[in-house]
Amino acid sequence: MHGTAVYVKGGTLRLLSARMCDAASDEADSFMVGLTAKVPAQHLVTIERDTQLDRPEPEDVVVVFAPAKPGRQWRASVQAYLQQAHDVGADIIPVSLRRDQLPAAPLETATSFSVAETLKSYRLGPAQFREAGSVFARLAVSRLWPTYSRERLKLFLSYRRADAEYLIRILASAIFDLNHQPSRDLADIRPGAAIAASIVREIDESDVFVLCDTPEAAGDHA
Repeated sequence: MHGTAVYVKGGTLRLLSARMCDAASDEADSFMVGLTAKVPAQHLVTIERDTQLDRPEPEDVVVVFAPAKPGRQWRASVQAYLQQAHDVGADIIPVSLRRDQLPAAPLETATSFSVAETLKSYRLGPAQFREAGSVFARLAVSRLWPTYSRERLKLFLSYRRADAEYLIRILASAIFDLNHQPSRDLADIRPGAAIAASIVREIDESDVFVLCDTPEAAGDHA
């Protein structure tokens, strides 16, 4: 499995293959399977040779794997391409498959998308690199096409306090652990604020409305 570029309206998601980045492994293959499964086939183009590194544009997003061996540098052609992408203003996202893998120059000060941290945050098993690739797909597309997908969602949780307060507390904690933003009136509306107006504003500003249809709430939907 090699790298893939994803073409989306407004720019190109350019993924340098793990092989080109000296990061080829079964884990990288699984990660890419998870990523490409979340993107329509017509938007995928394989990039696996230096000759395919055409000039990046300012609206592009470039993805590069950190080298497998700690302290190792990328090959000269990859370094030059990343510098070119930086110079034109493209967004660059390094991916670290392991905790000890860090981006090389010219991205030595950049923060990586940490697969190890993603596995932990999403409560995935240590070998679930395919699922981590699916998580990354959302992030990458949100950078490329913000009006299509958001990197972090804001969810409004609607519930009846009488029998759902404990459930909502657990649900909100789980959503927060997934790096999204849950909103619920009991905890998130400022004390003293008008409840009805604040709830309407929270709903308007949220990406997802979640209705917890508990027995006490059932009568409200009749």
